[in-house]
Amino acid sequence: MTLYHRCLLAVAVLLAAGIFAGPPLVNWWQNRPRDSGQGKVFKQNLLNALESAKEVRIVEHSDALDFEGTRYGDQRDPPEYDYGSKALTPSELQELMRQVRGLDPFHRVKPPDFCLFCPHHRFEIQGPSGRSVLEVCFQCEQISWQGSGGEEPDAFVPMLSRFVASVGLSPKREWDVLAKEIAGERISVPEKAVENP
Repeated sequence: MTLYHRCLLAVAVLLAAGIFAGPPLVNWWQNRPRDSGQGKVFKQNLLNALESAKEVRIVEHSDALDFEGTRYGDQRDPPEYDYGSKALTPSELQELMRQVRGLDPFHRVKPPDFCLFCPHHRFEIQGPSGRSVLEVCFQCEQISWQGSGGEEPDAFVPMLSRFVASVGLSPKREWDVLAKEIAGERISVPEKAVENP
């Protein structure tokens, strides 16, 4: 058997394995048992932080990855721009806690995600023992919170997205374009070729 035929055979075997084994593996991954304990721990820790908070502020900000291809792109710590912030009123804070309490606590272990965590929202929770920061990337639907313990429930980030919009901020925007405009970078957009009739 020549090298060409071995390669063809290898490709055929891989395709057959993907066709027959792929769907069952994906189905197993999506439907494997969910661990509700981790979501309950996260919910309770967040509620404790919110209930004792003196202030909760949501900040929209740039991320280092927004500056790729600019003069700041090679810097270790490019500037961070705040696009807006909102200190929650007591009624807004009560609404956030109501929504967190109502969350389904189930947390499913998620498959590996190739989305780069690029948070553009920061929840600053000022409590009696200091400030706790919850960073949110709505693009990847991922969070980072040093005070958490547990894992966020599956429904947590979609709920936060709706909440952020309800207080007048934007869960999703073209953050890289906004950062480059504020930084004074000229953004080049390729011109469409015009064909002569």
